[in-house]
Amino acid sequence: DDLRLKRDLLVNVQPDADAEVFALRLNDRREVHLTGNHPVLTIHGWKKVDDLWPGVRVAVPRSLPCQSVGEVPESAIIITAYMISEGSMGPKSGNSAGFTNANLLLVNDMDQALRSHGMKLHKVSSIDYRIAQLSSERPYGRSQGRGRNYHYGEWRHFCETYKLIRSKSRDKSLPPWVFTLKPALLQLFLNRLFAGDGCYWITTRTNYPMVSYASTSPILRRQIAHLLRRFGYASRERNDNRHEVTLTPADSQKFLREIGIFGRENKG
Repeated sequence: DDLRLKRDLLVNVQPDADAEVFALRLNDRREVHLTGNHPVLTIHGWKKVDDLWPGVRVAVPRSLPCQSVGEVPESAIIITAYMISEGSMGPKSGNSAGFTNANLLLVNDMDQALRSHGMKLHKVSSIDYRIAQLSSERPYGRSQGRGRNYHYGEWRHFCETYKLIRSKSRDKSLPPWVFTLKPALLQLFLNRLFAGDGCYWITTRTNYPMVSYASTSPILRRQIAHLLRRFGYASRERNDNRHEVTLTPADSQKFLREIGIFGRENKG
């Protein structure tokens, strides 16, 4: 009645394998798949998906407050955020991984986090780095049968532990554990993620700050928009070829004040 989300008890699950499924797509490019009999709150009251029409206004949550309490070492959060935004570990790169950035604050931050896991950044060019082990030993092993063991190093172990998957840029996505982080750690993740592929500028017409995140991966863009909504930040995907998730001017200010972008904007 008060148009606010509330927790409730799930009392029944009814299978409906033969039901037709519709993609409900909003102007801000958010999308959800629903069966035709699913109720949706519209400006005209509750309507079944079957009864909706193009252009009808539907209610969506302004924020998605979450009481997640998950904890992961801060160093692992930093490494994961940087690898998603500035890392390279495509499906054809074998066990190697790279990191590209010209900002020495970010480079040193990444290097320090890696050293907590037995790794470091090895400079390849002025802005390109390769992730290398501190030790030449391969401390992790796995039985291959018939008395044979396969030994692998720290980076392989890190990827398996924290569910980092090798993929092309357009297929990148967040590991599931990111969505379970408690708010303070989720803020740390977003702070480092936006330090890579995030963008911050001042509009010339209104003199307002604007914050966006660019990625060719539609899944990653939707996931980031969801995480932003956890803190009440409204965003939308730009309807052009820039592949950006852009915050509103007011929420850009809040983002910079409450979360910030490491190396570019301090909170405060």
